[in-house]
Amino acid sequence: EQVAVDVEKGNPELLDVLNCAVDLHRRKKGDYTFMESRVVNEAEKHVASIAWERGARPGGRFWGAVVMGLFAGGLLTAWSFERSPLQKTFDALSDEPGLSVFTSKTGEVDAKENPATYEYSRTTDVSVFADVTRAHRGEKKAFIEFEEDGATKLLEMMDTATLGRFEFVVPGLDKPFRYRIVTLSLEGERETLTPYDPPSLEEARWKIEPPAYVGLDPFERVGFGHESVPEGSRVRLAVTVSPQPPNVKAVILGDVNSSRLLPRDEQGLFHHARVLAKDWKGRLALSDADASQRDAVEFEEFTFSVIPDKPPVVEITEPAKDLEIASDGQLLVELFAADDYGVAKAEVIVSHGGDKNATDIFVEPVEKEKTLSYVLDLSELSLAVGDVVSYHAVVADNKEPEGQMARSEIYFIEILPPEGEELEADGGDMEAEQKEIPVRDFINRTKQIIRNTYDALGEEGEERERRSIAISADALGLKHDMTKVYDENEGKFPFIDGIDLGELLNEATYHIEQTEIFAGDGELEESLQPTEETLRKLVLMYALIR
Repeated sequence: EQVAVDVEKGNPELLDVLNCAVDLHRRKKGDYTFMESRVVNEAEKHVASIAWERGARPGGRFWGAVVMGLFAGGLLTAWSFERSPLQKTFDALSDEPGLSVFTSKTGEVDAKENPATYEYSRTTDVSVFADVTRAHRGEKKAFIEFEEDGATKLLEMMDTATLGRFEFVVPGLDKPFRYRIVTLSLEGERETLTPYDPPSLEEARWKIEPPAYVGLDPFERVGFGHESVPEGSRVRLAVTVSPQPPNVKAVILGDVNSSRLLPRDEQGLFHHARVLAKDWKGRLALSDADASQRDAVEFEEFTFSVIPDKPPVVEITEPAKDLEIASDGQLLVELFAADDYGVAKAEVIVSHGGDKNATDIFVEPVEKEKTLSYVLDLSELSLAVGDVVSYHAVVADNKEPEGQMARSEIYFIEILPPEGEELEADGGDMEAEQKEIPVRDFINRTKQIIRNTYDALGEEGEERERRSIAISADALGLKHDMTKVYDENEGKFPFIDGIDLGELLNEATYHIEQTEIFAGDGELEESLQPTEETLRKLVLMYALIR
């Protein structure tokens, strides 16, 4: 009846024919009056042409409700998927384990993951971890079941920072611990943690023997820690371990995964000895050679800091400057030397005309600081005006087996005529030669090249190569400047006392060019001779001008 009413509303042209036909349908057809039969016949004629959908189709509210119902059903399905028995069935049929268990040492950084059944050294705190990958109705929990005092206990495990991972700590493992992990839907296998007695250290005794020359007595230390020792000290280690287990292996673990196995003597002591040239640190590790799968017992780190034996220092304190003097007379040279353990040797090296002579200075007794004197007798060197003498001091300390060397600054003595002494000059028209030619500047630059060369000889590798290049560059610059002066004054140089000043400058230029070549090739020893020859030519030129 309601459908007929709705269809009539959607088809007003029926004029209640359908409603009347529906009412008459309840009565027998033979009881219809003429007009009632006509109404039924008219309704049957309009059946095929009625737009039934105008009244029978659901409205917009109906379809909106359907959409909302489907959306709400989808949300509920997603929310309850993990909790559904169907998901549990899928998990049971899959190959993925719903529970995995492993153990490790408690609180150890980057701890090694060991199987659920494993051996640990006695009194070790052991963590049991359970990774639950299969939830029960959306909830993940884990319990540990173990026996204690004849009773079975079931405790909930603690959550960890890793989602789905739970932890239980077995404190101070001292007897077998049998357990299994249980979740809301799974039961794990029964596992056992077994304690064992690892090798134990009774004593680690160190004997430190400083080098004899440092004047320190040998001493001993027990245990591990930090110790400062002189360079070259001999360190001896003796390790005593407990009788059980009988077959123990002792190893010193060093840096970069290095290790050293310690030999064992007939008395059962492990020994190790070494001479320290640099810092040394490591750990002693003991392990049972008959049970290699067990972790080694590592002890506190030990460190030996080496106190380096520094090279000595020396300086000339008097006169401590370059001199311009006559060819005769004596020069008192005083020097000061110091070392952290003792100055054992000193000598003064005098160079003249390419020859070097070394004279030892008495230094006994060996002391940390020494003030020494030396008399340089110039009359023994057969000097002439224009000659150059260089000298410096070299000392050695008492380091064994070979002493360390140190050199003082190099000083120069120029043999010049007295001020105002006139020498015969002729030729050339140069006036005020000393002002025109910067000989003094050339001399000073040449001296600096010699000093730099001696400094570079004490270096090695890249630093020596770098200094050689710098010396070659300085020699090249000096050569260019001397060549420029010669070119600007060519034909104007006078002859003094029969010597051509222009030829002297030209010869000095040639020798400094040889210095440039040798130094550029890294041949510093060979470069000294032409540099000193350059200096002699320039000093002679300066003496003649003066």
